[in-house]
Amino acid sequence: MTKAVGCVLVLMLAACGGAPTAASSPSAPPSASPSVEPIAQCVDPDEQARWGVSITVAGDGAVKALVMGAGTTAVVFANMSDNNLCNWLPTAVEYSTKGYRTAVFRYSDRQQGDADVVALVDQLRRTGATRIALVGASAGGDAVICAAAKARADAVVELSAPDAYSSMDAATAVKTLTVPTLFTVGELDEDFVESTKALYAASPAKDKRLDVVLASAHGTELMNRSIVQKAVRAFLTQYAPAT
Repeated sequence: MTKAVGCVLVLMLAACGGAPTAASSPSAPPSASPSVEPIAQCVDPDEQARWGVSITVAGDGAVKALVMGAGTTAVVFANMSDNNLCNWLPTAVEYSTKGYRTAVFRYSDRQQGDADVVALVDQLRRTGATRIALVGASAGGDAVICAAAKARADAVVELSAPDAYSSMDAATAVKTLTVPTLFTVGELDEDFVESTKALYAASPAKDKRLDVVLASAHGTELMNRSIVQKAVRAFLTQYAPAT
């Protein structure tokens, strides 16, 4: 995140440096501790010190996140397969200034992004969040679809999600996705158009929406389009308003 963007934060990962945290026992809930080393090149040390969190999960290392803002509605932003949280950071900072608690994170080495999302949501709930929105791009779209039920999410936004990625089977998980969901894809984004349409069709959610925008942009790149920014903002305002 550039210095011009620095504001407030609310949700996910942080880096490996600093004092080690004790692993929780298998029966204990994940624990969270501050993280010292910046978890991404877009994060400066001051921002890391203010917002960095490392969530220890028994036997699986740590989910490292930045959590910004205040309020009881939290929004978790899940990365694409490049695991670059910097793509989401400006959006997370913006939302954190509008009454949301927001989180960005770096996937752990478990190759199960949905499990990381659930661990982060659990931590957010322990620290006061009562309403949860999940927003994911590409592989992150699969992560939020697969995590939604376990995380008891109130709303889901996916951008350019495939049917499946790594161990995450979004095509199966979406069949149990009953909360309000926004499915978005660029019209020229090749195979992702069909996968997004199929996920939308398979969702039993009463309140669901499919936006196919005239663009070849993929995943977080879609957020550069004002029409997508406005649609996501309106959707979250309706189904997961800031509190």
